[in-house]
Amino acid sequence: MGKDIKTKGVSFNVVDPYQRRLYEHAARHTNFSAYVKSLIQRDMEGGQSAPSVEMKPSFDVKTASEFV
Repeated sequence: MGKDIKTKGVSFNVVDPYQRRLYEHAARHTNFSAYVKSLIQRDMEGGQSAPSVEMKPSFDVKTASEFV
């Protein structure tokens, strides 16, 4: 029997306050894999989704435009 387990990694930029909050919340769960799987299952079943969040750049747009 070959390797039947697949892995997907999740990265968190803990310098960004929004992602830090996500990381800290996820870290409270002792079984991160089971937690993520339950979120995926809920999503697949059309359950209540997380509220939309406006993603803000973690850098200053004015400063970044100076490099272009």
